[in-house]
Amino acid sequence: MKRLVVISAMLLSAFAAPAAASSPVDVPEFRRAPVTAQLYVREARRAISPSEAKRIALRSVRGAREAVDIRRKGDFYVVRVILSNGQVRDIKVDANSGRVR
Repeated sequence: MKRLVVISAMLLSAFAAPAAASSPVDVPEFRRAPVTAQLYVREARRAISPSEAKRIALRSVRGAREAVDIRRKGDFYVVRVILSNGQVRDIKVDANSGRVR
């Protein structure tokens, strides 16, 4: 929720300001957001947290009882899950999108 508020405020402030130009030739077709706004938007798209990866992994596997280990390996989390029949399974969760690989 906090990310959404920050992103919407930045985009509103970046694109809502009127373009001051003396003639239509001086008005650019595309106005870029200020560099600070671009940095805030990039930061808002940060990776999911380990607890979110755990929750996603437990919901994605039928019969998952508990997660016993969570590791970050590059662009994904590896969540070790114990199933109800006693098997152990590693689930890969994309750290940026939250999709199960």
